[in-house]
Amino acid sequence: MKKQKISILTPVFNEQDNIKYFYSRTLKTLKVLKNKYDYEIIFTDNFSTDKTCEEISKIIKEDKKVKLITLSRNFGRNNSQLAGLESSTGDIIFMIDVDCEDPPEMLIEFLEIYEQGYQHVYGIRNRIKESLFLYLGAKVFYRVTKLLADEELVLDMAEFSLFSSDVKNEILKTNSSYPFIRAELSAVGFKKHGISYKRTKRKNGESKYNLVRLAKFAVAGFLTSSSFILRANAFLGFLMLT
Repeated sequence: MKKQKISILTPVFNEQDNIKYFYSRTLKTLKVLKNKYDYEIIFTDNFSTDKTCEEISKIIKEDKKVKLITLSRNFGRNNSQLAGLESSTGDIIFMIDVDCEDPPEMLIEFLEIYEQGYQHVYGIRNRIKESLFLYLGAKVFYRVTKLLADEELVLDMAEFSLFSSDVKNEILKTNSSYPFIRAELSAVGFKKHGISYKRTKRKNGESKYNLVRLAKFAVAGFLTSSSFILRANAFLGFLMLT
């Protein structure tokens, strides 16, 4: 019986100190699954200025199932993830960050749920250990966006997700100029199941998200998920003309 292939998609930006650690933990998890699943690991590099690509290239010399996509500039997290989706060849897609705050070992648990007939399994982050600002900010953002979104939006759903190639193909059909992957994962439908988990602290380096980047991420997500502002402007314009 032919094994199903898992495409592990990992966006990276200036993460030279995390590459080897992430790969080691991920490979250890894949060895547990080797009798049932084949794999490919796709790193999409968002124009790193450190030795991230060098570290990935070292791994590629030893493991031909690891691939590297390098972008010509920093196009942002969502476009980086989209590049990975477009290049993936697996039957199953597993999206995860390289910092291991989302544990690679949970791939096993995600697959157990997937094998029960769910086509999209996602992590529900326990944010209780995050700063009060991040905790409340995330709660407010997702609830306001859900209220005004044009399509279904699953609350507190992370991009830490596993889903079928059918789900991937539907996401790619949206062909958005400003992709927001977690909103599109919600909108395309399919049978979903969420798993609550606790994030761990990153072992190496610092988070690339600061207040400005988080704000840009939130604005892009809202504008991609909702036409509320466009509709409001049109309504105000109509009132001014009448």
